[in-house]
Amino acid sequence: MTMKIAVLGAGAFGTAMAITASDRHEVTLWSRDAQQAELLNRSRLNERYLPGHPLPPMLRVSSAPLDAWVAEQDLLV
Repeated sequence: MTMKIAVLGAGAFGTAMAITASDRHEVTLWSRDAQQAELLNRSRLNERYLPGHPLPPMLRVSSAPLDAWVAEQDLLV
């Protein structure tokens, strides 16, 4: 069963959890910084907090306002 998971916080721990969960689930990694979210989506790397671990293609990064999409998630981490 595939779940929709939102991971709040694009630091080292949040990025690692999002990468791991995206192996089996639809994951959105939320960043409070729109520029960081754009950079992560473009480069597919979080060089600042988790260098050397590329983001899987199916992992989405967003900085959208939380109340706009959190309710659509099956799990919020």
